[in-house]
Amino acid sequence: MSSVIQPQIHFADRYRELTPADFLVNDMRPGTRDAALLHVVQPAGRYDTPATDDMVLGYVRGAGIVAKMDFGAGCFHFTTNAAPLFLSPASTQSRVDAAHQHDALLLAIPNQVVSDVLEPMGAQGTARLHRLFSHGFSDDIVIGQLRQLEQIRSGTTIDDALAADVAVATILVRLAEIDGQRPPMRLAVGGLAPFQLRRAQEMLAANPGGTVGLGEVAAATGLSRYHFLRAFKHSTGITPMQWRLRAKMETAFILLSDRQRTIATTASALGYNNVLAFARAFHRVYGTTPSAFRRDRILG
Repeated sequence: MSSVIQPQIHFADRYRELTPADFLVNDMRPGTRDAALLHVVQPAGRYDTPATDDMVLGYVRGAGIVAKMDFGAGCFHFTTNAAPLFLSPASTQSRVDAAHQHDALLLAIPNQVVSDVLEPMGAQGTARLHRLFSHGFSDDIVIGQLRQLEQIRSGTTIDDALAADVAVATILVRLAEIDGQRPPMRLAVGGLAPFQLRRAQEMLAANPGGTVGLGEVAAATGLSRYHFLRAFKHSTGITPMQWRLRAKMETAFILLSDRQRTIATTASALGYNNVLAFARAFHRVYGTTPSAFRRDRILG
């Protein structure tokens, strides 16, 4: 007898259904298929959210914002003066009584992704983070990664899906470190096996104008995202995102050598929404702009 697979219930979908449209400033899908980033501005009041299959990390911006929160681990007082971050678990109804209007980023991460990243560290999914569900907290690394996700959405940060996936994984690992149960498990061996590295590099270099996700590259090597990130850097000295950028710019080098191709069409072929974003990425690798490169090395 086959079992029926229940559809996933995502926080972003429930938020759109249950709250006024003008509360939602921006519904951002920052390149990744694994998470949603909501920018909300909500007035003072009570907010009840039904259980979903996503864990939600909140970053409330602005000084002196006060609220009472309950994420299933007991009611606690929250203030942004010292602790602007909060964490709500999946599969748990939550309640927020906000004393002030508040501007917040809400990062919703499917519980399956949480488990995929954290289980190799020796814990079962969100059980690793249980201490963070009962108080606010602050951390510069987490806040920095949330801001990076905003930049990815606006097109100022290179490589959409992969950059976003790495940021989400980095946030999850950092949350586990903050929770303090024990340090993250380290790889027992060094980097990737040759066939794993070759497969990862093939996927990262393929389709330079499209997207590739961290989860699918890690799965192709037979590793979790957590282990893959560390093994890849051990093997190459750089992150998968940095390696993909270099591969894309090698393609750009070839395309720019074609006198009939414009810089704009080259940028578009590599998946950049505008020439400025492409120029910044090109400069990061080669130390010069695409126009200067073409003038000095190709047309000079």
